[in-house]
Amino acid sequence: MIEDPHKSSVTLQSFEPTTCDEVREIVTSHGIKCSPEDPLPSTFLKLNIDFFIPIWTQLINLSLSQGSMDCLKSAVLIPLIKDLDDLIDKDSFKNYRPVSNLLFIGKLVERVVSKRLNEHLEINNLNSNAQYGYRKGHSTETLLIKVVNDLLENCDNQKPSILVLLDFSTFSTSFDTVDQSKLLLISQHEIGI
Repeated sequence: MIEDPHKSSVTLQSFEPTTCDEVREIVTSHGIKCSPEDPLPSTFLKLNIDFFIPIWTQLINLSLSQGSMDCLKSAVLIPLIKDLDDLIDKDSFKNYRPVSNLLFIGKLVERVVSKRLNEHLEINNLNSNAQYGYRKGHSTETLLIKVVNDLLENCDNQKPSILVLLDFSTFSTSFDTVDQSKLLLISQHEIGI
């Protein structure tokens, strides 16, 4: 049986409540971008930010304590044409990508939850070095650099290398097509677990 070195007995049972200072910091760093479904426009919120921060803080803490985002998770989907606008057939739906325009308060809740999860993973050493998505400082560019570096090292050491690249873009929902247990087994094997 493969043992997971990142497995921890420390579990995340609940989220710590947020503060007005933390909400202000999140709003300052990310800005205020509203959905057409938001009851108030972003210009109004920006002008009255000091009034709204305590309200947003209470709403976020209510969501965290109840473990629910009911009625905060609605979004307006906007189809955007992919890059190379001049070269792409605009009549083909596969050339569009859906962009979700979420309610502002829902975005705030997600950012607080993301911060709590990342803190928990960092404190308990639960991050995997093989994960390049959804981590600060770990992008597709850093993954590409690692892959090229690994290939060059193997070449220098006269070790054979095989690179398998999969393109799930032909599937309507690529993540639904991935066998999660096989993916975990492969990733555990790659990092030498």
